[in-house]
Amino acid sequence: MTGERSKEEVIVAFMKSRGYILPYQRVLAEFQPEVLESFNAFYTNLTLNPRDLTLKERELVWTALVTATREEVGRIHLQRGIEAGLTIQDITDAIALAAAGEAFSAIEFAAGHWQDWMSRENANEHYGSIIASARGGIDPRVAEIMLVVCFAGRHVPDGLRFHLSRAFEHGATEGQIAEGLSYLIMPCGANTLIDAVDVWLEAAAAGECPPPFSD
Repeated sequence: MTGERSKEEVIVAFMKSRGYILPYQRVLAEFQPEVLESFNAFYTNLTLNPRDLTLKERELVWTALVTATREEVGRIHLQRGIEAGLTIQDITDAIALAAAGEAFSAIEFAAGHWQDWMSRENANEHYGSIIASARGGIDPRVAEIMLVVCFAGRHVPDGLRFHLSRAFEHGATEGQIAEGLSYLIMPCGANTLIDAVDVWLEAAAAGECPPPFSD
């Protein structure tokens, strides 16, 4: 594809489509421009072209993910969210929701070890109240997809399964969940996506949600 294109031409095309070029991308352009060109096509399809989520929903998911994984360079998605029509309040709600999700582990610990004080039912009720308060104006369906992706990015399978079933209960589709999880490839790597899909398959086998694909 790029055999007849110089690295300068590839850089110009990349800058035109993305508006920037990061140092590692510049290295690819220097030594393997064809790889950078292929990467750009992949990235465009992964994060820029419309899929199952709306543009606003996509950037809400991204904002929560880069918050949960502490990816400072992910601030580009906060800007893209504004460009897609999100408000500052939407962005702060997404950040707060990602932060609230981290209460799951503490409450799960209490429900698992201190049942005399925190039953499983009470744990779910209290955690649900935290999430409802933190999500602000974000639609519950989108909030649950965001949390599925956050827990996947942080490698918390119990939290992922908890929110996966809730996401489908609130009307999320398999395609929307799949799109959200696919974003993991960029900040977290393919192995994180592999693990997340394995958890989804386990949850589906247990009857907790629809499967990601049919045999």
